[in-house]
Amino acid sequence: SFDQMLQLMVNMLDLRIPGAAARGQHIAELALKVAARFGIPQPHLRDLEIAARLHELGRMLSVDDACALPLPSREAVDRWQYILATRAIFSKVEGLQAAAELVSTMYENWDGTGHPDHFQRGQIPLRARILRVLVDLFTELESPDKPDRNAVLEDLQNHVGTRYDPMVLVHLRTVLRGADDDSVQGKRALVPIPELQVGMVLADDLFTDSGLKLLARETRITQSTLELIMRRHQTEPIVSGATVLRASIPR
Repeated sequence: SFDQMLQLMVNMLDLRIPGAAARGQHIAELALKVAARFGIPQPHLRDLEIAARLHELGRMLSVDDACALPLPSREAVDRWQYILATRAIFSKVEGLQAAAELVSTMYENWDGTGHPDHFQRGQIPLRARILRVLVDLFTELESPDKPDRNAVLEDLQNHVGTRYDPMVLVHLRTVLRGADDDSVQGKRALVPIPELQVGMVLADDLFTDSGLKLLARETRITQSTLELIMRRHQTEPIVSGATVLRASIPR
């Protein structure tokens, strides 16, 4: 069956690159949670999961093999060349064409400086934008100097608006914070910006949709901070709202 074939590919990948299966599974789990916050329809999640779990497949090829594939660019750097090799493999397997499109656009940058086609913003599939952030997150976490996750997230944040879709980072931070502290689940509420009130306490950092951090978590909203938020919201609508502690919502 198709699922058995996929599992065989995962097993082969893990034999060649130990740890790739677990890494791909973690990326897939987070990608699906971030995708859910964007409201991506269920039928489109399967291809995202496949791309996340098998994006490293191109690493199984030797350098010579990879160079023999019909890749669009011979100037590819290692960071994304294997992704094009993965696409080439996917394109030859029935049922993986949609996943091939996702992996092939993973290293396009939000500002159009990426590879291989210099797509930008909405030209890059949203699922590919999600995948890019998560692959880069795990790449940095597993680097030799082993930085902690908060440091890696801050580094990724420094490239919001250039490499990354700002809203992907916003939703990823929320997903990670929720995964870290299950005791908070049920104690938060997502509030539309026009409904914020003085006295509410932010449960998460508040970002604009362009990725600019306005206020830190645990900030109690005062009249001045509320006015700041509303002014910003008028010029750049914060469509994702704000997450506040439920206990701080006035009755």
